[in-house]
Amino acid sequence: MSDGLELRSATELFRHWLTALRPAHWVKNLLVAAPMVFGHAAPTPSLLMSLAAAFVVCCLAASAGYLVNDVRDLASDRAHASKRTRPITLGLIDPRQALAVASALAAGSLALAYLISPAAAAFVAAYLALTAAYSRWLKRLPVIDVCGLALLFALRLQIGGVASDIVVSGWLFAFGCCLFLSLALAKRLDEVVTSDRAHGEAVPGRAYGPGDAAALMRGAILCGTVAIAVLAAYISLRAGDIYVYRQPDWLWLSTALLAVWLAHMLRRAAAGRLHGDPVVVATSDPISLGLAIAVVASIILAV
Repeated sequence: MSDGLELRSATELFRHWLTALRPAHWVKNLLVAAPMVFGHAAPTPSLLMSLAAAFVVCCLAASAGYLVNDVRDLASDRAHASKRTRPITLGLIDPRQALAVASALAAGSLALAYLISPAAAAFVAAYLALTAAYSRWLKRLPVIDVCGLALLFALRLQIGGVASDIVVSGWLFAFGCCLFLSLALAKRLDEVVTSDRAHGEAVPGRAYGPGDAAALMRGAILCGTVAIAVLAAYISLRAGDIYVYRQPDWLWLSTALLAVWLAHMLRRAAAGRLHGDPVVVATSDPISLGLAIAVVASIILAV
């Protein structure tokens, strides 16, 4: 009987740790493949191995940041509608153990990144430093917090570029930064709307309140529009270059689909129905998945 109880206890503890590491958010680390995809590099076995290593590096670094963030946010998370159920917040995982595991994950990510290249290790170090600063200070500073979130996405692009030995173009970097900033603002908008309905007050642990909803919406629309404009400029000026896209007109369809997806995400955020990171939410949202398939199809037709 005791062996069965110990096995169940160990299984439950493993499940709590797995939840705290947030594996659902690892989908964001697939951004490391973007330089290869948009750089039109042949997916050789060695390149795929390097990108797989970069993906693991980002997963380790991201989970380290999530653990530190949950420990830092214990008080505010207990007042949050959804975050109150996190294992560390509920006391199912000791905060000291969480910080110890976070340190091990961070060290592991740096060591593996250095095996890829010293430049990759430098970008991972920057990622870890930014996540630490975000957990300690930046998340409580309006505007700066969403810029920090967008920069974390951009660093994933750079890590992928170094791992694949492909320079991240200015076009891709500018498009990505604007898109990520729009999504970060949408996430904050959703939190503001949800918190307003639940408590009629500011978001716990954040610098936004009900009066910021309109500004967040305008900012998300503006950044999304700039991202689409960058993509449109690229299609007009560069997509028809020799050896890039043979049928670049198909890319206009992907631009329109991206605009539809951003509008869909912002509509959900404005209604308080986003409930999390837009990229993670998109992986289980039928409309987002359908639009993603259509975008991939349009890119394939363009090539």
